[in-house]
Amino acid sequence: MDEIKIWEGLLKWCFAQQNIINNTTKWSKEDIAKIERSLLRFIPLIRFYDIEPTDFFYKVYCYKEILPRDLIHNLLEFHIVPNMKPKANVASSRKLNSKFKLDSTLIESKHIPLFASWIDKKDSSYDKNEIPYEFKLLYRSSRDGFDGETFHRNCDNKRATIWVANIQGSTQLIGGYNPLDWNDLSGNGTWKNTADSFLFNFTDGKDISTAKLGYVNDTNHAIFCYNNYGPYTAILIDMQTTINFSIFDKKFIPEFITQNDHSHPAKIAQKLDGNEFWPKQHKSPNKTKKFFSKSLKILKRKFTRKNTIISEETMISKIAYRTKTSTDKSIIEISEIFDINS
Repeated sequence: MDEIKIWEGLLKWCFAQQNIINNTTKWSKEDIAKIERSLLRFIPLIRFYDIEPTDFFYKVYCYKEILPRDLIHNLLEFHIVPNMKPKANVASSRKLNSKFKLDSTLIESKHIPLFASWIDKKDSSYDKNEIPYEFKLLYRSSRDGFDGETFHRNCDNKRATIWVANIQGSTQLIGGYNPLDWNDLSGNGTWKNTADSFLFNFTDGKDISTAKLGYVNDTNHAIFCYNNYGPYTAILIDMQTTINFSIFDKKFIPEFITQNDHSHPAKIAQKLDGNEFWPKQHKSPNKTKKFFSKSLKILKRKFTRKNTIISEETMISKIAYRTKTSTDKSIIEISEIFDINS
């Protein structure tokens, strides 16, 4: 419940208890004294600093006669002076806790302090009541569809976003942070420059201790945006560009890797090794396993960072190729993208 609703409910109760009409112009000094006594023990429980400025002016400030003068002064200063923090000792903000009411089928409230600390490059995770961001769902593939037009309609011009995806048939979560936007103004694909983007992997999405994190190395090729790419391609493009530029020395990214190869990390691994072999679809688990084992070894030889996010064989194999289906088909079961507001 919004804090202003709690305040209005308290006033309604108080006026009923004291048999006083809700009209400040008709209150006597005795009426004001009665209301003050009735509200005295409840005032510290109201999170006045969580009330929006418009509601504060029209629904709180008009009752300044029944509120402590120092409280009114501090609230006015808080709303008028930029970056002013609450001066009074107030109860923990209900508004901050409301940020954990996620509209998500993939992540839980326990993931949010971790994401916020990664965004701010903190060494330790935020306390849940100190998180400076709110995560608002912009896009869910299972609800909105897996197509580029929908992805860009929902996610362009939204400033910073974080995306999370679930790998089919597992509890693994992968994702990343884009501090910029997904707009491609050129129409031909755009590289964007930032030192703040990162990618992450949870081997088990239910267990935040399984998280692995990697920040971008090549800041000039941190984010790739293209209007024709939907969330699946954009996610794997991001995996292909941001991750590969993060974990490989630049010399290991050959120029002959084309757009058609972007969604196949294992295929790129083979090209890096000078091997053009790409297996046909087959039902042999052993052949598939050997193929991915080889690809994984190639990737590991090229790593420039330890504990990288793609160090898991499962992730490489599932992202790169899936038996019994087309290699062009998404292996992302559900993806979600969140707007990040400070």
